[in-house]
Amino acid sequence: MATLAPPEPTATEATAAAAAAAAKKGSRKRLVLALPVLLVVAAAGWMFLKPSPAANATEKVEPGPVVQLDPITLNLSDGHYLKLGLALQLTKKAGDEAASHAAEGAAAPLVDGAPALDAAISVLGDRSYAQLLAPGGRAKAKAAAQALIEKRYEGKVMEVYLTQFVMQ
Repeated sequence: MATLAPPEPTATEATAAAAAAAAKKGSRKRLVLALPVLLVVAAAGWMFLKPSPAANATEKVEPGPVVQLDPITLNLSDGHYLKLGLALQLTKKAGDEAASHAAEGAAAPLVDGAPALDAAISVLGDRSYAQLLAPGGRAKAKAAAQALIEKRYEGKVMEVYLTQFVMQ
């Protein structure tokens, strides 16, 4: 019995198989070359088409009235005393809101100072005389108090001023 051998590929079939292999290899090369180009184009498009920070930024905060709070005396953590006076720089928007309430007949002050005084007592009451007297101690305490005050007033206060700071 004679065995049948698989038929030999013809020259046309061999050329087609070689062309398919070359095309497959060539498409990989094109993909490898095209991928970085596509990534650069996508990144450039994202940079130019994304909204600018200025478009996302809220309106510019303008300074409004300054509200002077009555001075307080508080105990420091080591038994010394601090006489503290605060003034709050309101935003123009907060000042306008307060003025419109006053025009409606409300006799209330521009802003309730209790949250600011409470924040100052919380921050400064934990400090000692030596900590506040050290170089930069008062500035660090003021910055901590200002951050807490701004948080409590939810954007209505833009600056906190120390009008009195007497330690004994």
